[in-house]
Amino acid sequence: MRQYETLKVVQEGDVVTAFLDRPDARNAINMRMVNELSHLIDAIDDAKDVSVLVLRGSPDVFTSGIDLHEFAAHEKRNIYGLQKWEQVCRELERLKKFTVAAVQGECTGGGFQLALSCDARERGERAKDQWGLENLRVGYGIEPEDARKAGLYISEGRGKDEPQLFTEPAVLLVKPGDGTLYAAWVQSQPRARPHFEEVLAAADKLIERGLPAPRGSA
Repeated sequence: MRQYETLKVVQEGDVVTAFLDRPDARNAINMRMVNELSHLIDAIDDAKDVSVLVLRGSPDVFTSGIDLHEFAAHEKRNIYGLQKWEQVCRELERLKKFTVAAVQGECTGGGFQLALSCDARERGERAKDQWGLENLRVGYGIEPEDARKAGLYISEGRGKDEPQLFTEPAVLLVKPGDGTLYAAWVQSQPRARPHFEEVLAAADKLIERGLPAPRGSA
């Protein structure tokens, strides 16, 4: 991968991670970063050995948004710069690889726009609405290596409606507060789903018993 001034790009297998790398400006998005993101997206779109693009910042700040020094209100509006930024967000939305915004710490302004241009959040929220899961927390955007460490299965997409690489679903019963895992129903096929009546019955039984110590930890 090409070296950039405002991005630190690392490839591991078929996963490319691009770190927004302007620590002195809290990873603010300036025109150089906009142009470098555009170049990176084009390169990944053409790369046959890449299936996933992950965008990251630093542990404390994803990005503080658009660099106001370049887009200040008192300056003449940079129409080209604003148009280029919007174009980059559209390019990210249309990228035919799976995209994840791994947001940690501060994320404001243009950072939200960048994160929302990735498809993991949109797919997660859409699935939650379609499945009627308003009272359940839906996880999305997990990176393939993290998914494997958690015991989840990774599949390759087939057909135009599936991403090239995605995590098969799982239902996790977790105790609020300390995050203790009490039960997990993990799928290895997209068309295999647990019977939710049985899942809910198991959850009711555990709650009735006061959430005793979990089993199956060996």
